[in-house]
Order: sequence, then C-alpha cells, then structure tokens
Amino acid sequence: MNQVGRNIRVFSDPEALSRAGAEFFLSSALTAIRGKGRFSAVLSGGSTPRRLYRLLAMPEYSAQLPWEQIDLYWGDERCVPPEDGKSNFGMVCEELLSKIDIPAGNIHRMQGELNPEKGARQYEKELRRYFSETGSDGLDLVLLGLGNDGHTASLFPRSASLEEKDRLVVPAVSPQGIRRRLTLTLPLLNRSGAVLFLVSGKGKREPLNRVLQPGSVAEIPARGVRPLSGELYWYIDRDAAGGKDG
Repeated sequence: MNQVGRNIRVFSDPEALSRAGAEFFLSSALTAIRGKGRFSAVLSGGSTPRRLYRLLAMPEYSAQLPWEQIDLYWGDERCVPPEDGKSNFGMVCEELLSKIDIPAGNIHRMQGELNPEKGARQYEKELRRYFSETGSDGLDLVLLGLGNDGHTASLFPRSASLEEKDRLVVPAVSPQGIRRRLTLTLPLLNRSGAVLFLVSGKGKREPLNRVLQPGSVAEIPARGVRPLSGELYWYIDRDAAGGKDG
C-alpha cells in the first residue's frame, strides 16, 4: 500500500502496530526535547491507542522519556466527568498517567464535565497560553484514529465544525453514543509537526480506502487532516490494509 506522497506503513497485527506507534512517540519526543527542550503531544481515545499507552507505561519506554519536559493534550473528549468509563482522559489515566511520574501541570485534559461551549473556550485558552509561553505555532505530535464513517477526533461527517477557520477547539455532536463532545479543529490539527493515524481491523478497510482517495472533506472528515508544514503518517495493520504489506 505504498502511495506517492504518503507515509504509509503496514504492520502484521495490532500489537506490532502499537509498538511501532510507541517507537514513533519516543523518537518524536526525544528529537523535540533535544532541539527545543519540550515536547507536546495530542492523545486520542480508542482501542489501538490503548495498547500504545500500555507500552509507553512500561519501563522500556517510560524510563527513556523525560516526562517533566512533555505536555499531553487531548484531541477530543466526551462531555462526561473524568471518572466516567467513557472518558478519553480516564482511559489514558488508567493505562498511562497513573503509572508514570509526570507533573500534574503537564497534563492538559479537556474538561468534559463543563458546558460544551465553556469547555471548548477554556481549552482553547490553555492551548494559546502554551503557544505564547513556548513560542510554538502548533503541537509537535497528534495521534488520531479513524471512525467507520470517516470521522477523526470528534469531527463528524457534514458537521459545522469542519467549516471552522479560526477557533482551535469547538463543541461537537456525535451521531451516536454520547452525543455531546469537545474536539480540536482542522486549523489546529494542520498546524502540527506530525500527525500519526493508527488504524486497525477489517472494519476499517472501507473507510481507510475512502480517506486515501481524493474527495469531499464533508463526507470523510479525516481527508481534511493535511499538515501545512508537518508530516502525515498512516500506521495500519494487515487487516485494515486488506492483507497487503506496506
């Protein structure tokens, strides 16, 4: 599945995919810290990132990462309290944050328990404060997944958030499950140093094939993730790739 202009790698199974993602996170972090003293990453929910976070919590990775120089953000969140079982923050806390020594001030969670508009504006202020303090224009690494309908983060097909040009964080509405969400917008995602999509399972073959073809962002929101000066990577497993090797 090599395509001109695309950084696509295919792995044998979800475990190999997750380990490659952990290696990518580690390498990105160490490179950024050597260059400017800090590293910022956007985390996502889902089963594939869960495996990655478990790996990052293990000594072979966590011992190499200077967590005091790493800032963690979230790409989207359900509007639930952090202790709710559906919280993206709660999942990352269970798999990673509770097992590493990271300063509380380096953990920047979306406050899903707030009114969505207030939560979105508050998170945007926090991001803009970080950019002001560090002189950055965007975040170093964004981890994303791909929904069966082609959504990513909580940017859903035909949603108004896809038209956003100025705001970095907006309320979002999911067509199913917990409907009220918060999400980063395309303008912020596309200012990132690198975006890494993690895609696993046979159920993702069709949406993956669609997102890799030109077409409407309104129909397939993940098509809208195109970093302006950074790099876009797709790490997928054989099932998602239709059994093809990259």
